[in-house]
Amino acid sequence: MDGNDKVAVFERKPASYRYDEKLPAASAMLEEVLKGTDFQKLFESFYNLVNIPVAIIDFNANVLFSSPWQRICTQYHRVHPATCDRCLESDTQLATQLKEGKNYAIYSCRNGLTDSAAPIVIEGKPVANVFIGQFLTKAPDESWFRQQAETYGFEVDDYLAALHEVPIVEAEKIPLIIDLLMQMTRMVTNLAIDRKRAIESQARQSIILNTIPQAVFWKDIHGSYLGCNAAFAKDVGIATPDAIVGKTDFDLPWPREEAEAYRADDAVVISANQARLHIIEPVQQVDGSRIVVDTSKIPLVDAANTPYGVVGVYEDITERKRAEEELRTTETYRRTLFESARDAILIMRNERFIDCNSSALSLYGTDRESFIGHTPYEFSPERQPDGRLSKDIALEKIGAALNGTSQFFDWKHLRLDGTRFDAEVSLNRVDFGKEVLIQAIVRDVSERKRAEYALLRANRALKTLSAGNLALVRAASEDELLQQVTRVIVEEGGHLLATVDYCNDDEDKSITPMAWSGLDNTRYWADNLSWADTDHGQLPAAKAIRNGTTQICHDIASDPAFAPWKDAALVHGFVSNIALPLSDGARIFGGLSIYSAESIAIDEEEVRLLEELANDLAYGIINLRTRIEHEQHALILRQSLEQSIQAIASTVEIRDPYTAGHQRRVSDLASAIALEMGLPEEQIHGIQLAATIHDLGKIQIPAEILSKPGKLSDVEFMLVRTHPKAGYNILKDVKFPWPIADIVLQHHERQDGSGYPQGLKGTEIALGARIIAVADVVEAMQSHRPFRPSLTLEKALNEIEQQRGQKYDQTAADACLALWRTGRFSFANEP
Repeated sequence: MDGNDKVAVFERKPASYRYDEKLPAASAMLEEVLKGTDFQKLFESFYNLVNIPVAIIDFNANVLFSSPWQRICTQYHRVHPATCDRCLESDTQLATQLKEGKNYAIYSCRNGLTDSAAPIVIEGKPVANVFIGQFLTKAPDESWFRQQAETYGFEVDDYLAALHEVPIVEAEKIPLIIDLLMQMTRMVTNLAIDRKRAIESQARQSIILNTIPQAVFWKDIHGSYLGCNAAFAKDVGIATPDAIVGKTDFDLPWPREEAEAYRADDAVVISANQARLHIIEPVQQVDGSRIVVDTSKIPLVDAANTPYGVVGVYEDITERKRAEEELRTTETYRRTLFESARDAILIMRNERFIDCNSSALSLYGTDRESFIGHTPYEFSPERQPDGRLSKDIALEKIGAALNGTSQFFDWKHLRLDGTRFDAEVSLNRVDFGKEVLIQAIVRDVSERKRAEYALLRANRALKTLSAGNLALVRAASEDELLQQVTRVIVEEGGHLLATVDYCNDDEDKSITPMAWSGLDNTRYWADNLSWADTDHGQLPAAKAIRNGTTQICHDIASDPAFAPWKDAALVHGFVSNIALPLSDGARIFGGLSIYSAESIAIDEEEVRLLEELANDLAYGIINLRTRIEHEQHALILRQSLEQSIQAIASTVEIRDPYTAGHQRRVSDLASAIALEMGLPEEQIHGIQLAATIHDLGKIQIPAEILSKPGKLSDVEFMLVRTHPKAGYNILKDVKFPWPIADIVLQHHERQDGSGYPQGLKGTEIALGARIIAVADVVEAMQSHRPFRPSLTLEKALNEIEQQRGQKYDQTAADACLALWRTGRFSFANEP
């Protein structure tokens, strides 16, 4: 192969993974989950730190995220057809191993490099792989790579230079990298699952809202619509519910006077912070026709119970109202409707029943003889939910109807057998000649109420779950997490008490309350808790821990398990309780208990949501514990690195007595300059450590040259100029959190390219090296050297001022001059 052939090979378009915007469903979901995250920055930081590329690649070879790859691959191996085939073979082998169910795979490419990969699994199904590579596991056999370069026509020196850019990962460090890889995959999995659940939850709520027959809308405090359901959008002639946002009642087809009335109703609800229920009012439709609706409005409030808007629900009752009117005028038609109506229809003279239809008898479970002549409050409990006597309210409503004001209200009724049911009641005055009667229409809404209550509970559980997950993300400690989650359950879920208990493996199998919210005092409400199968171990919390299953108590007062604590529970108003186990995957370590002021008629969906919250809480606890362990380990490693740096600095200064303390003083000044420039604390710390050993390479220069009293020869001076490269070679394989080796290599570079050893210019030089260069010159000029006496501080500062922006970084130079000339810095006195 001649030279021209080589050029042709290198100019061939590099092989690469294709990237198609029309991704398969799994990849699209993964990309959507990761969009807007710091994954790309994470991968680039990982690459900058360890020089090992990272990529997420789906099963159709689409690269979703990627750091830069090794130059030896992109410029050589993936260019030549033969070596490229080996690369593809490596990709295939890794993918094959992962398809066989392995947690991760490692493969040594026939081109001489090593790759690793692990699967990304979402809900038990692999959807993509995370790749880490390329790296070496031992020092390369340069003769082998040289032979490979010659075989495929690569430019040998540049190819070997590219080889030297590939990091060497020691065998014992490979598991650490694989562990990081597995953590990445778990993080991706959790992100995908959380997003999927959020989308499903939102879809469920949207389906419920848009399938109910009632029209629903909500506005802000200024009367602008925030949203509506499909039924309301249809009524006002808007294509989709989203189009309502930002409009007001004056933008809709109502007459202006009615729009003003609606806004006045809203203002009353918001100012009083109190609902207005069953407002019977006319509404003009898009086609100009008018209907009568039953509207209820309630205030929207924030966590502080401050109204910020209003939500309204209405349904068309035009037909019902028309039927009531016709009933007054046509007795025959009235009787037909009377008997065929599905709702209970009753006729009262004053407050006693004189007639009813068959639906009324069926609704109340009685016969005509047992019903006629009685009053409505005789078929009601003594008191209504608001605490008022049923008789007083009934007489008040009947009196208002007799005076010509129709009444529409909710009511608790009793059947003849004593069972209760919820009803909507309409009372209207009916004039028959000189006789004035009351027509009552009663509709059983028990099922609707149960559905509304179930929806309320589910929404409350969803809100609690969402707020709990937010606490999981924000909590910095286990105690904070437990307190925040219990607080959320009480404040968002509307429960009286939420507590997290941990079980102990002591002789008594005791239970320790770790955190709780909802109690006014700091003392826990119950004593002597145990998860043993004894009299003191029968609480739902104890059973949940012992059995590992969710436990529900609907009535604490009648449950024998609560006998030892019954009085205390009733004092606090506890009526029901649900307890859920907390597990780390291997064992149950505690439980989450929730106490309510009402009997829990809990359904499967609400149980599932609360169990999801308990599982998320357990995961958060274990995750925090694991993170703390990792942080402690990382701190020990970092302290060890820094102690090693200080030992190295001391070794260099022992060999060179003339520059003893030079590195420390340069480190002090460089740190002060970096702080003056406003750099982050972590970056300043890296610059400080790099400055502490910036002359490490002098350890390879003969001591007699370093301490020579006269002028150095050209040969000796050239030898001294090798110390940045020598220091770099010593440090390059040490895995610091900062680019210390590069800073040491570049600290004698200059802005105009006149420095050494690489002749770099401007921003080609690392910022830390540019700062140390300024500090190094100022300290060196003030210090005594064997070949010259020390110079004055002013001469050193003049040198920096005259060469700022030319030899020295302008920002670093200005910061240095400001520190010295304002007296905010001076070198510490030598001991």
